[in-house]
Amino acid sequence: MCLRDTNSECMGGMCMCKTNFTLVGGVCREDGSTGGCCNAGNTCTDELAVCTDGLCVCSMNSTAISGWCIADGSVGGFCDGTGND
Repeated sequence: MCLRDTNSECMGGMCMCKTNFTLVGGVCREDGSTGGCCNAGNTCTDELAVCTDGLCVCSMNSTAISGWCIADGSVGGFCDGTGND
């Protein structure tokens, strides 16, 4: 049993990412999600992510937070601290 990542499973005595998941930065990310590999057709399931060099990354003006791209200036996203965004 692999305790630290629910997207992994024990295979041959080692914790490995489950099918359709890719190891990115020590975490198994779902293919098509932010940080995961791009799906067929180079598409990402997160609407704010774009496929870059085979991985889904957040587009400009959005930030990856807990595996999802959050638009900067929106609730949960980054802001500049002036109170105007």
